[in-house]
Amino acid sequence: MISIFHRHRSSDGNAPIHQPPSVRTQLIECLHLVVLTTFAITQPVFDRMGERPAFFTDMHIDKPALLLLAAFFSLLVPAMVAACVWAVGRFVPQARSASYTIAVYVLFVIIALPVVKRIEFLLPVGLTIGLSLAVAGGVTWAYFEFGRVRSVVTAAMPAVCLFPALLLFHSPMSRFFLAEKPAHVSVGNPVPIIVLVFDELRGTTLVNEHHEIDAERFPHFAELARGATWFRNATTVHPDTQYAVPAILSGNYSKTAWPAGDDARRQNLFSILESTGSYESAIFEPVSRLAPEGPITEGRPATPVLIQAASVMPALSRVFLTHLAPGPLQEQLPEIPRLWFGLHESNHVDRTRRRGVFRYSWGDDRRAQFEHFLECIDDSPKPTLFFLHVLLPHVPWCYLPSGRRYLVESNQWELLNFNAGAGENDSWGTDELFVAQSQQRQLLQLEYADSLLGRLLDHLRQTGLYDRCLLVVTADHGICFKVSESRRAATPSNLADIMSVPLFFKTPGQQSPSVSDRNVESIDILPSITQVMGIKLKLPIDGQSMLDTTLAERPEKTLYSPFSGKLSVPAAAAHRAPVSNDSRERFGPASDPISLFRIGAHPELVGTYLESLPMTDVMPAEIELIRSGTFYSTDPNANVPCYIEGRMGSSPRLESPVRIAVAVNGTIWAVTRTYLLDGLRDYWTAMVPESAYRVGENDVQYFVVTGSAPQLRLTRCVPKFVEKAKARTPGDRGQSLRPAAGFKTRG
Repeated sequence: MISIFHRHRSSDGNAPIHQPPSVRTQLIECLHLVVLTTFAITQPVFDRMGERPAFFTDMHIDKPALLLLAAFFSLLVPAMVAACVWAVGRFVPQARSASYTIAVYVLFVIIALPVVKRIEFLLPVGLTIGLSLAVAGGVTWAYFEFGRVRSVVTAAMPAVCLFPALLLFHSPMSRFFLAEKPAHVSVGNPVPIIVLVFDELRGTTLVNEHHEIDAERFPHFAELARGATWFRNATTVHPDTQYAVPAILSGNYSKTAWPAGDDARRQNLFSILESTGSYESAIFEPVSRLAPEGPITEGRPATPVLIQAASVMPALSRVFLTHLAPGPLQEQLPEIPRLWFGLHESNHVDRTRRRGVFRYSWGDDRRAQFEHFLECIDDSPKPTLFFLHVLLPHVPWCYLPSGRRYLVESNQWELLNFNAGAGENDSWGTDELFVAQSQQRQLLQLEYADSLLGRLLDHLRQTGLYDRCLLVVTADHGICFKVSESRRAATPSNLADIMSVPLFFKTPGQQSPSVSDRNVESIDILPSITQVMGIKLKLPIDGQSMLDTTLAERPEKTLYSPFSGKLSVPAAAAHRAPVSNDSRERFGPASDPISLFRIGAHPELVGTYLESLPMTDVMPAEIELIRSGTFYSTDPNANVPCYIEGRMGSSPRLESPVRIAVAVNGTIWAVTRTYLLDGLRDYWTAMVPESAYRVGENDVQYFVVTGSAPQLRLTRCVPKFVEKAKARTPGDRGQSLRPAAGFKTRG
């Protein structure tokens, strides 16, 4: 760097540094600092702002404040950098050259870091930073050595005006400035509309070996199918919620950045009904962010523009630091506010309101959210849209079929990172038991979702809406539970699981069931709704009505994957795949009331009395209990002690698994073992049925199982309780609020 100081020529390539700089030279240097600052700071901040227009809506940022932010980052910040260097040269002339060189180098480092980060998976963090510093040093040397390099910076000066223009008028932020009031749409059949979107529900999970709804395990989905059209071959067009739900609402493939593309914002179910001028709405939309925000902010006192702009600066600064820092260092940075990702705090929702837009927090009480939704549904004299996107049976898995919880709702993104020892996010790893226990918990929560559907159907009948309404029940995407496969990232062997979604469409007055195996995609839901309503769409869409049998059927299915781009899939890929094969192989038929608990090392022991099994007289084994309980309360808000987590207390790493039986009130209700995954070899979990408990205190015992069937023996365990904060569990490895490049989150 010192050699650069000595060889530093003026930015116009003429005067050496020992001569007093001309006014023209100083002006060019200031302009170059402005340009470099624009690329180093302004452009990445504007990119992040453009990706999150909903954040600024939630923060109640008005147009003047947005213009002030644009002016601050595009004019004031670059001007401040140039002014500081100019001031040093003005008042400390001998430091002018050094200060300018250092400023140029630092700006090139800031530009280089995010670029080099793209290959950080190949490099340790120290080498990533070192390579960034070296690249910036080389570019800085070239900048001072070659006039053509400096001329490139000069030619980039229009970017100072271009970047704010792109933010305000070409990015998703443009909706604040270019939003057009939708043209009036006439509706020929203004019927009540109820749309229920489940989350992360594979359609084939509901199906038995006869390609029918499994009425024993999911009685209310079967009830719905008896009065609706069931599109058995329905599939999603994207495996991520933030793309999949906008596709449902807009009828278009979601190809653009979160939360939705311009097409989805201009024309979607909400904007169409709003443009009719005749519909009321109760919209529960926690993720996709397409519903109008007006009802939320009405009556809000005005906030000074400067305070509005200042309120978002902490979030923008943290986002910018995350943009610069390599992945391993992001955990050390201040957390990005949850609202940046659309995760609201529950206290922002007025639970007494019955109309408008409601945005609950990710970890808020999903049971209470559904109750609020039901309370909104009434036989209003005006046609009304009742829309609910509920994050069920999506993680966190904490609900039993009865609606009781065994874990508290999580708002820390627990279990959203399924890196179970396979080296890739969302991968299940190689332990069959780990996958089976995860699916067990998901199925228990799905049975609860089934009961909620039953409550919705009952409520619609009680209010007199059932016969008159248009009812749509679907899900945003599916989920895979296969060993060594990804939970959601599309691969040839899991496409059927990820793409399959349930889709039930009940038209007003429909009494008889219908089953269709047409090649239907989630983008076909909106045009089907508008056909029933007698609405002609103003803009073209990708979807087509499922009800119009005169239309040619698609020869293929389409899935947009964040990793693979557009995928074309055979039309029968999901429908003709082995139906729910993993569910039946792991858990058996639903006719067995405790079939979901007959998994693990010795499923044949589940339901066996302790007195019928031999005990050893060896020294009891020591175990550490992380989550457990013995008291069963009738309070519906109290957790049920069904889910147990523990560790073997003898060794931090076990080379061979240890089998453990859990007995409640003298009967074995779960047999598990320690996992085979690195980092979890001493760790085990177990789930016992709620029916195993009686009101009050219960006798819960743990045993190590030795021997082989039929000569199995039990050794008593001595439990020791440890704090969850000190335990190593899969839930402790959840995704933080500092995502990698692009700031995309998995929903």
